[in-house]
Amino acid sequence: MLATESTRKKIYHENISLISGVAAAGCALGMVLTPRATAMISDEDFNALKSMVTNQDQRMGQQDQRIGQLEKLHEQDQQTHQQDQQTIQQLEQRLGETQMLATNAVQKPTRQPGFSQSIRFPAAR
Repeated sequence: MLATESTRKKIYHENISLISGVAAAGCALGMVLTPRATAMISDEDFNALKSMVTNQDQRMGQQDQRIGQLEKLHEQDQQTHQQDQQTIQQLEQRLGETQMLATNAVQKPTRQPGFSQSIRFPAAR
């Protein structure tokens, strides 16, 4: 989740930097040009700037949407990882129990009631 927050912040700061740059350039032009010259901005220039801002807004919306999708996938991956960890713990516990049973079975010879450990055959005549 930190990676997506970091990515979102980076994109946000990049976009703010771009917008701030455009605003600063506009302010600089406004200060340099005489008041009479500022009124001479053509419709074509205004529409170009408007189009650029609109496109930037659309890209930001798409990036926000993609970030949301990635965050959702990350949450699902975390849940899957948690489930996998629980399954691994259960399997390790079962393995330990199975190994203990196998060790105990090897160490304890089985005897059936009524039978002797050694079998003696009568001597052949």
